[in-house]
Amino acid sequence: WFDVPVFAYKAAAIPETLGEAALMFTSKDDLTGLSATAHLLVQRGKLRRTVVRAQQQRRLCYLEEAIRPRVDQFLASLLGE
Repeated sequence: WFDVPVFAYKAAAIPETLGEAALMFTSKDDLTGLSATAHLLVQRGKLRRTVVRAQQQRRLCYLEEAIRPRVDQFLASLLGE
């Protein structure tokens, strides 16, 4: 839980995993633009805090107490319970 703002390539399961809790990009072609955005994310306190707060909320979805009931229900359905 280091609260580092995430800036990620929007591919595979990244959008579903992060939801709105990160800045994402879809093209790797504009390295100048990507580095400028990364710089803003690090330097602009309000933007950084907004992203980190969203991440703090999003990660709650992945805690054991949030996931266990769904996993238990799924396993019970497989076992016919």
